[in-house]
Amino acid sequence: AGSNPLLPPPGDLPCFAEVRPEHAVPAVEQRLRESEAAFQAIEARLTSALANSSAPIKYEDFVLPLEDLYDSANYPWEMVTFLRSVQDSAELREAAARLEPQMVQFSQRVGQSEPIGLAFSRLRNAPQFQELPEARQRIVERELLDRQLGGYGLPGARKEEFNSLQSQLSNLSTVFNNNLFDATAAWNLTVFDSCQVTGIPERALTAAAQAAERAGHAGASVSRGPWMFTLDAPVLGPVLMYAEDRALREQLYRAASTVASHGPFDNTDIVAQILDLRQHKAELLGYDSYADLSMASMMASKPEVHDLLQNVRVAARPAAEQDDAQLREFAANRHNLSDVRPWDLDFYSERMRQETYGLDVEALREYFAYPRVVAGLFALCARLFGVDIQAAASDDEVAAAARWHPDVELYRVARQGILLGHVFIDPYSRPHEKESGAFLSPLVPRKRSGDFLRLPAGAIITNFPPPTEGAASDSLLSLDEVRTLFHEFGHALQWVLTTQSETPVAGMPLEWEA
Repeated sequence: AGSNPLLPPPGDLPCFAEVRPEHAVPAVEQRLRESEAAFQAIEARLTSALANSSAPIKYEDFVLPLEDLYDSANYPWEMVTFLRSVQDSAELREAAARLEPQMVQFSQRVGQSEPIGLAFSRLRNAPQFQELPEARQRIVERELLDRQLGGYGLPGARKEEFNSLQSQLSNLSTVFNNNLFDATAAWNLTVFDSCQVTGIPERALTAAAQAAERAGHAGASVSRGPWMFTLDAPVLGPVLMYAEDRALREQLYRAASTVASHGPFDNTDIVAQILDLRQHKAELLGYDSYADLSMASMMASKPEVHDLLQNVRVAARPAAEQDDAQLREFAANRHNLSDVRPWDLDFYSERMRQETYGLDVEALREYFAYPRVVAGLFALCARLFGVDIQAAASDDEVAAAARWHPDVELYRVARQGILLGHVFIDPYSRPHEKESGAFLSPLVPRKRSGDFLRLPAGAIITNFPPPTEGAASDSLLSLDEVRTLFHEFGHALQWVLTTQSETPVAGMPLEWEA
């Protein structure tokens, strides 16, 4: 185990820099074998205890070993799936395709275990349940709900059908995501006419010219072209907002809006199959629709959600219609455009901001150099939460082993000299290996075992425009990108500042609002 970086010693940070695709299958399959033995031992102990007494089994005697089982079984697989989100490759996909069915099947066996389910039910219905701390009560109740939603208690034939549906849905979800990623990465448009790129900011044209040169257009330059445009957010956004060529805006808008809906990566049939299987799954579990099934684990009920949406619609629609009318009036009166289409909205909204209010969001970028934004974010965190956030030193061997890409930074979060956890930030877009959007990956949860405390670690993934190749300047963020970084860092703080030592409720909430 020590030679496989996906099986680090307890408490260590993941060694992502050392992971190779060939590590995935041995690590996950080894951990599954170990976990299968541990699962069978738990089942055997519970079967005997339940048969010999009608009393509830103590929380410490079965829930804590079960949490250890979850933690051990899932860790290497979760690291593999994380790496696929930031460093995807054909080799990792092949490994994941082999491992995913095994993980699904093991999860089903554990989640549908009769003795484990009965032990939870007895504990929940016993008077002693009310004596448990609130966190442990929530864990028990959530376990029971998750098991019910995972097919526990279904009779034989229906359980087999449910498990088959789960396996099919897992596979279809992977195919859907692969198609979406591949279709987005594959699409590009090379422009040779400089008139077509009028208005597009230089930073986006520089990236497009560099992409064209990498694609074989020797000598491509920001001034002369050619320019290769993609669906990567740092390229797509500036084109839709600033390109004066309406046809170019339409081409990129339509490509982004219809991605993975035709050609070799067509998801049309995949979506239909997923919808059909989800409905069937909901009915097997006794729900009228998949929406009802989905809401079963949310804090809000479906009527409450519908009421909220209706109230928001009633309150917001008049203002939205007024904004839309103003934009269309502006486009007609100032720019002689009477038919505003979806690919015009960003462009004319920005023009209206500039001409009406003198506000140029592109010009604001010079105030938001990425290092300055990070420094300001950390200063705010120090003031609000009393934490000291420091980047790992460049010669820190632990940090070097934990980084999966040179752009990644590792930060240590401490309070009054006591280390609380770690946060990675992977800031820049890498469209051929990294998922789009922005999100927090909760890599390592806080966990206490006796006197040992494992500190939490999370990774913030964003897709900001990278610094220009060959230039000394920093990446310049838009105000929206600054908001995104602050938002995701809020999730990271929730993850690493938790004081809860019960792992299933540490860091992130159990229930979504809706």
